Amino acid sequence: MPLAYTGHLIERELFGGAKPEKNAELKDRYVKYRDAVNIAKERQPIHETEFSISLRSKIGEIMEFGIDKIKIFTAIGTPLDKYHGVDAFVETDLSQGRKVVVTLDVTQNPNKGDNYKADIVFFVPSDGIDQELDKAGYDEIVNEVAQQVVDRIKESK
Repeated sequence: MPLAYTGHLIERELFGGAKPEKNAELKDRYVKYRDAVNIAKERQPIHETEFSISLRSKIGEIMEFGIDKIKIFTAIGTPLDKYHGVDAFVETDLSQGRKVVVTLDVTQNPNKGDNYKADIVFFVPSDGIDQELDKAGYDEIVNEVAQQVVDRIKESK
C-alpha cells in the first residue's frame, strides 16, 4: 500500500467497495439498519479482497469449522456505511440455520474511543497493511480482528 492512505482508501483496500447504487433517488436517502444490511448484501463485488479471505480463513480456523459457514460482506459505499458506521460485517451460519452478524469498522484514529457504531473497531496505520511488505503486522491485525469476531460470536450463543 502507498504511504498516507486515506481512511476511505484503506477501507476499500481491506474490504473492497460495494457495487454502486444505480437508482439516483436512493443515493442520498436515509435507509433503516435492516434495509441497509440487505442493500449491502445485494451490492457485493464479484471478488473478495485478500484481507477478507485471510480474515475468513482465520475465523474458520479459530471456530474449527469450514469457511463456507462464514461470509464477509463489504458495506463500503452503501447506506450501512454512510448512515450506520459499518465498513463490513461477518455473517456466520451456526447450527440449525441460526446466523450471527458481527459488524466491523476500520479506523486510522487510534483514539477513536467510544465514538463508533460497529461491534468491532480496529486500527490500521495510515500507511496501511500489506501482507507482502509486512507479513507479521498483517497477520497480527488479521489474528486480532478474527479473535474479536469469534469472541462476539461466542457471546451471542
